Amino acid sequence: MAIDEAKLQQLLGKMLGEAGAAMGIGLVLLGDKFGLYKALAAAGPLTSAELAARTGTAARYVREWAAAQAAGGYINFDPATERFSMSPEQALILADENGPAFFPAMFEIAAAAASAVAGAKKDLGFVVLDHASFAQAPKTSIDYAVMERTDKAAVLTADVGWSDVGEWSAVWRLSPRDARGNSFRGRAVAIDSENVLVRSEEQLAAVIGLRDVVVIATRDAVLVADRSQTDKVKALVERLKAEGQPEATRHVRIYRPWGYYQSVDQGSRYQVKRIVVRPGGRLSLQKHHHRAEHWVIVRGAAEVTLNGKLEHVHENESIYLPIGSTHRLANPGKIDLELIEVQTGSYFGEDDIVRIDDDYSRE
Repeated sequence: MAIDEAKLQQLLGKMLGEAGAAMGIGLVLLGDKFGLYKALAAAGPLTSAELAARTGTAARYVREWAAAQAAGGYINFDPATERFSMSPEQALILADENGPAFFPAMFEIAAAAASAVAGAKKDLGFVVLDHASFAQAPKTSIDYAVMERTDKAAVLTADVGWSDVGEWSAVWRLSPRDARGNSFRGRAVAIDSENVLVRSEEQLAAVIGLRDVVVIATRDAVLVADRSQTDKVKALVERLKAEGQPEATRHVRIYRPWGYYQSVDQGSRYQVKRIVVRPGGRLSLQKHHHRAEHWVIVRGAAEVTLNGKLEHVHENESIYLPIGSTHRLANPGKIDLELIEVQTGSYFGEDDIVRIDDDYSRE
């Protein structure tokens, strides 16, 4: 096969350029992480040894880093004095993290995003990015990180009634309202009230004699707030997290790769759950040290493995799982399997699940 020399050189040049760009990004991230750009912008011109001393980094590595950065035009080098420095333009781009053209943050976002995608996993039919990698990305808005820096965007004046619906007061403004300004969804009723927003998922929510109030009732929590102060919900959630309140981080309905479960009732020595397993779904082979379980099938057919024995349990039938028994639940049918699980014992935490085998590689 004949080789086209021009195309070969073009491809090699492209690959070398991209490799150099990748290396350049890494050096920029190092310069930002160890404060090399900031120190040089604040105290330069400096020798590489002086820069290393100011930043508490190894002199050899700083010398090699500075030489590569100077060769790339990111910083300046004076051969006569053997000192490195930064121009105002270089400092604005590489050292001023509050400036409009700060570039390292963009590289950090790109690196964190690439790492998050590389470590992504599939869960419930979704591709879930790696949380630890994505958390390394700086918290920068798209306006600041992209729109203020690009020369490839145009801005037009427009009145499109935009709202990002960032709080419940915005929901009230955008929702259909009755003659007294009240907006309802779900089981809700109001008497002698004006400009209220009431949302209820299940239970009846009733308000009497209220003005400019928001009432949000979900399965596990109720929020009542002055409509002018709904911007404080974020602070409320942070407080609940700090206090360890489970409602801040856990929903009543918990989704798993095989389906979901939902808490129904709980006491000091028992817990009741509603479990739904999708067709073809299978829970892990597991056992518990502190609780026994009783499964009552209310819809579909269950395939139960109990201490190595396979049993089929149908609607209106039940099966008992003693403490310490190895067991597994699967749905071999074409419709959702639904059952009521009654747990009895001294401890019901999810960490009392000893997984022996799991289709989803969970520990």
